[in-house]
Amino acid sequence: MRISKEAAARLDGMSYAAKRIKEVGETEFDKELKWRGAHGIGLSISPEELRDASGKIEDRVYSVLAMCSLMSLHDEFDFEKEDLERYLRRFNEKVSGLNADYVHWDDYVMVLEEETGIRISEITWER
Repeated sequence: MRISKEAAARLDGMSYAAKRIKEVGETEFDKELKWRGAHGIGLSISPEELRDASGKIEDRVYSVLAMCSLMSLHDEFDFEKEDLERYLRRFNEKVSGLNADYVHWDDYVMVLEEETGIRISEITWER
């Protein structure tokens, strides 16, 4: 008996789910499933490949943001090494807070808007 591609995909998904639940437990699997759904990442990418790729992307984004911030502060406001190091320590604290879920993106967005009037949603990259 031949099954459709859709049915085969469902069976593959059920097989993957059963295997991952045995490996990481139901709670962690639920988190993974929600994360994959939120980011549109199917099962063809293994968790290990996903972690590796995500880590590389996160490192690159961090480097670009830090470098552009540091250069802007140096160029526009004449920040020197000591000032830039102080800024970078504070920047790292903010990033670490997000990564550890001590604070959420929406908290930063709200404070920035309330205290400065700057709306992150209206900031665009001038290409």
